[in-house]
Amino acid sequence: MNSLSKYTVFALVLLFTAGLALAQPQPPANGPGNGQGNPPAGPGHPILRCLQIVNLTEDQQSQIKGILEAAAPTLKALHETLATDRQALREAIDATPQDGCAIGSALIQVQADEKAIRAELDKTKASIEALLTTEQKLKLAGCLEAPKDGPGPGQGN
Repeated sequence: MNSLSKYTVFALVLLFTAGLALAQPQPPANGPGNGQGNPPAGPGHPILRCLQIVNLTEDQQSQIKGILEAAAPTLKALHETLATDRQALREAIDATPQDGCAIGSALIQVQADEKAIRAELDKTKASIEALLTTEQKLKLAGCLEAPKDGPGPGQGN
């Protein structure tokens, strides 16, 4: 499977998994998680994982699913462009003789693609946050800022 289809498949799986995850019943407000005080593991992007613990209404879930479905084609196209531009960068690096200008130009294009993806993800996140109550926004922000992988080195159990 080439890198273009890997990114495409990843983006589509991420978006559709998010829709399915949001359609699932939400955990109770007083006891989300796995029984050990940890929030449930969610699919994909951190915002999707964190949305599982903010107690979304059915209306919010369907609106968010619509936002994600609307963003999917744009994100897919951006990821395809990124994959193509990364390949061009690899080819410029592997070329003999190397052309520093071509490499630099290709690198700048890859960075621009990454910024465009980040901007689209930020726009999607803002659209989702606009649907949330103040309490839900606080829960979401807390979840997004929480440590990702447990205690760091030297912090032990």
